[in-house]
Amino acid sequence: MDEALRKHLPMAQQDRRISEAIDRKYARLRNFIRRRVRDPGDAEDILQEVFYELVEAYPR
Repeated sequence: MDEALRKHLPMAQQDRRISEAIDRKYARLRNFIRRRVRDPGDAEDILQEVFYELVEAYPR
């Protein structure tokens, strides 16, 4: 989505799009990380950090 259009989306719609992206990718990304990180707690921390960075990077 281009920047001009994104600026005009209501905040709730932006939040919904972020939530949908997380829902779609959560299991796949979790499995990817778990194959590379032995400790499940560490893997979950990494996964949460990835999604945190996604939310922070998404322009408000």
